[in-house]
Amino acid sequence: MKRNIYSQECYDSIINRINNLTKESPRLFGKMNTEQMLCHLSDQLRLALNQKSIITKSNWFYRTIYKWVAIYAMQKMPKNLTTIKEQQQGAGNAGTLPMDFESDKITLLNLLLEFKNKKTALYPHPLLGTLTAYEWGKLVFIHIDHHLKQFSN
Repeated sequence: MKRNIYSQECYDSIINRINNLTKESPRLFGKMNTEQMLCHLSDQLRLALNQKSIITKSNWFYRTIYKWVAIYAMQKMPKNLTTIKEQQQGAGNAGTLPMDFESDKITLLNLLLEFKNKKTALYPHPLLGTLTAYEWGKLVFIHIDHHLKQFSN
């Protein structure tokens, strides 16, 4: 598997795993519940599609070394990795709040399809800077895969 959301095999796998997720799916690590996780993943896609803005905190280290590690060297995200505040869930954070599990799941699936169909002119990442469609596709796959594993899916 290419580990990129633009790969049909990866896309289909992620879609099936999201569809199999339930509100009661057990959390194996981290703090978010399934509803928060769906909104967190949707926020990443909104960011890439320029539907949500976040203050850029990019610098040379993030745009070069960290970007290379995150996209090319890292095969999976470490558990309990802290995310930027604007993407965090919970009181006082700027992440999109959950509304209804099933509608939040549909929102994520729709954003994922929109992302997959838009392979150019994606918005810069707030830490990693400008990414190619391939790099965004890989980052999105790694991120979604990580959070689905968080809920044994």
